[in-house]
Amino acid sequence: MIDGKPEVVVDRKKSLDEIATNMLNKKDSSRFWREVRRAHTQGIKLFILCECGGKVKTINDVVLWHSKYSSVTGRRLINEMIRCEMAYGVVWRFCDKRSTGRRIVEILTENG
Repeated sequence: MIDGKPEVVVDRKKSLDEIATNMLNKKDSSRFWREVRRAHTQGIKLFILCECGGKVKTINDVVLWHSKYSSVTGRRLINEMIRCEMAYGVVWRFCDKRSTGRRIVEILTENG
């Protein structure tokens, strides 16, 4: 913590498929969850910014998502994302690739 405020970290993900792999794939998920727990334990406010663009503007839109590469459904992914948010305070944000830099600055400005 700096001056009583939590430090803020923005973790950028290129797609919902990357998030699904990070959260649900047995090979990758232990590293992801370890990093989430470590941030929470150290008082770091973790934002995950997904550059998925398109129709996904909020976490609620994830339910309609379908993976092109796996059998993961939007319903399964949103359930894990909400669990992560509730248990560890992770904040999910969404944007298109062109606005990533601006969104990172906004997040850091509003929360820093």
